[in-house]
Amino acid sequence: MNARNLSLGGLLAALLSGCGGGSDGNGICRSIANGGASTSATARSGATINNGSAVFDGRLSSAATLTPSLATLSGATLRGTLGSGTASGAFAGLVLSGLDERQTITVSISTYLDGVLVESGQAGIQTGTSQACGGICVTQDGDSFFGIATSRAYDAIGASIDLTGATQPLQLRELCVR
Repeated sequence: MNARNLSLGGLLAALLSGCGGGSDGNGICRSIANGGASTSATARSGATINNGSAVFDGRLSSAATLTPSLATLSGATLRGTLGSGTASGAFAGLVLSGLDERQTITVSISTYLDGVLVESGQAGIQTGTSQACGGICVTQDGDSFFGIATSRAYDAIGASIDLTGATQPLQLRELCVR
C-alpha cells in the first residue's frame, strides 16, 4: 500500500483495524479477538450452546446462545485465545444479554498466558435486576459486562457462567476488555 495515495479515511480505517475487534458494539467493551484467535465453549449440566465461536469473534453484534435445560443449576465454560500478542491492564470480562429476571447468574473470569492461569475472580452475581460485583459490572443498552481487574499480561480470557431459576436462553456476546 502506498501511503501517499491513502485518504485520511483509509488511513484511519487501516490504523483502527490493528486494534482488534469491531466497531459494531455499543461501547460497553472492546474486543481483543484478532486474526488466528480461537474459541472453546462447553455447556455444563444439560445446557446447550449454539454458535459458540461467536463469543470471541471480534463482534459484539453476534452472540453464542446458552440454553439451560432445567431451572436447576446449569452453565458454561468459555475461553477465547488471541492468535498473536498479549493484552494487559483494564478489566477482562464477558458481555451477556437476554438476562431473565427469574434467573440467578454467577460469572467468574480468568486470564491465562500460554495456558497457565494468570488472574481469576468472581466478576459478579445478578438476580433479577440487582447485581453484586466482586469485579466490575456495567449494564448498558440491554447488555451486561461482568469483568475482573487485570494487572498482568495475558493471551486468553476465560469465563465460567452458572445459571439457576429459568430456562430462558442467554446471549453470550463477547469475551472482551473494558
